Amino acid sequence: MIDFGLSEEQEALRRMARDFLVRECPPALVRETATTPDGIPTALYAKMAELGWMGLIVPEAEGGLGLGVLELALVLEELGRVAAPGPFLGSQLVTAALLRAGTRTQRRTWVPRLVAGEAFGALAYLEESDRHDPAGITLRARRTREGYRLSGTKLFVLGVPGARVLVVAARSPSGPSLFLVEAA
Repeated sequence: MIDFGLSEEQEALRRMARDFLVRECPPALVRETATTPDGIPTALYAKMAELGWMGLIVPEAEGGLGLGVLELALVLEELGRVAAPGPFLGSQLVTAALLRAGTRTQRRTWVPRLVAGEAFGALAYLEESDRHDPAGITLRARRTREGYRLSGTKLFVLGVPGARVLVVAARSPSGPSLFLVEAA
């Protein structure tokens, strides 16, 4: 028989996340953050980084907690429960992309900063076609002497006001590709 329940450790993580967020992310903080230019409750994110949440899915060897997607989902669920503002999901997606496909230099540059909460990330993938598959990518990537030039539009890039690094889905000559773009 397969047990689909949470382990004791996963239940403990969920309880801890819930208790922490109820205490540290009250509705007043959510409302206050909505009026800030970058939409990031800095003190909350510093505490989340101290707890290791910014590196939940990052291997321990790279400074993270080495947990899986289920544990990430548990924390995301609790963040949603309190309507926590900020770039948590975008940063996790950028970190995952770096871990999976980033160069050694990109990983060394960005993963420690993302894990420490010193930088935040955003994923730019949604386009006017409203498709969520690679065939819907129309933003173009053209090779230049300096690297690539991206041209097109992305819609609703979650967490972009405070992001220092973005992962952008684009169509390159070799097909759908992901590009790491540092914010200006």
